[in-house]
Amino acid sequence: MNSDEEAKAARAELGEDRTMTVHFYGLAAVVRALVNAHPDPSRVRTLYDQLEVQMMASPAMATDKAARTVLKDFSASVFQPPVVLDT
Repeated sequence: MNSDEEAKAARAELGEDRTMTVHFYGLAAVVRALVNAHPDPSRVRTLYDQLEVQMMASPAMATDKAARTVLKDFSASVFQPPVVLDT
């Protein structure tokens, strides 16, 4: 990872799990931005839904109800329209 000393210290302070959580939030925001900027967001959703079904059928997910529930919840949040902030 390309970062300065302050970021390295912050990652050490947060620990591995919290650092990964912060990275996840950033990636989720990027994905939401890409979906909403796409000329046909519904096509993106259709393709994602197909991939999600494949993930749900994988042995690791098929036997883990909690993981499937979390994935479905995440999927729903990714495809929400962005919130317009009053400025």
